Amino acid sequence: MGKTGKILAIITVVGIVIAIIVSMIPTGEQMSADEYVSDYSSDSYSSYNSYESHDSARHRSVIKFQTAYDVTAYLSGRKFYCSSKDITMQIKSEGIYLNGNCCTGAVNVIEFSSTQALISAWSPYNGAEFSFIVDTENGSVSDNSDVYFER
Repeated sequence: MGKTGKILAIITVVGIVIAIIVSMIPTGEQMSADEYVSDYSSDSYSSYNSYESHDSARHRSVIKFQTAYDVTAYLSGRKFYCSSKDITMQIKSEGIYLNGNCCTGAVNVIEFSSTQALISAWSPYNGAEFSFIVDTENGSVSDNSDVYFER
């Protein structure tokens, strides 16, 4: 194979690699966070209907997500409260705070739809991953066992 043949082979391989990378870039189509976490359903919120912040959340306008940045911006200015555990949660880009103490590293937006997002963060203390569903329709953040409503 001559010099020209080697150059063409390299260009072909580079083109294939670029095509693979481009095919992995999200197309802008957003899947619901519920498609990723089947344990979450609107039924899990029914036992919390009497919680004051939950009721007041129904009467405010619903925030719509268009980008992952929208999810982060929505969370950064809010506090959420779990009455069953008496815990206040704040979610900022640098970590998740429980009762004022940072418990994780940076928060990642995994997937989002217009009113829900799946977020996760790792704990530097025990290596555990924490995942939450953010729901702007009812002003909540939830995991498999607890629901935190906006205060």
